[in-house]
Amino acid sequence: MGRPSRTQTAHKKLAQEIRSVIRSNGGKITMSIMERMPLMKLVVYEALRIEPPVASQYAKAKRDFVVESHDAAFRIKECEFLFGFQPFATKDPRIFHRPEEFLPDRFVGENREKLLKHVVWSNGLETKRSAMVVLDDGVE
Repeated sequence: MGRPSRTQTAHKKLAQEIRSVIRSNGGKITMSIMERMPLMKLVVYEALRIEPPVASQYAKAKRDFVVESHDAAFRIKECEFLFGFQPFATKDPRIFHRPEEFLPDRFVGENREKLLKHVVWSNGLETKRSAMVVLDDGVE
């Protein structure tokens, strides 16, 4: 039998973390104990990155603004409709190494904030410095 894979090792650490924190909380799962599970949080970020819960998004611009990509800038005028397909951003190979692969420790270390700004979901920003700040401020 060979060495455990990176994913198997991460899975074992994750299971230990979750069981330990829940045990220390008398077996109760609350939102506040989630903050005591940093590995769980990283795995959730990766799950949301690889399979966004809302893949397609649309909105109407409230004002004129510019959306920038790696290669170009696009002027958006007030009242124009916008459409976005989240996996184009969350699986961008210019941002994410091996973008089609689930890497449980992708958001560990110095690149964490840089990468997290490219993972936007729900009705709001999950990070302070999102790549979508202008878009989020400019649409309804």
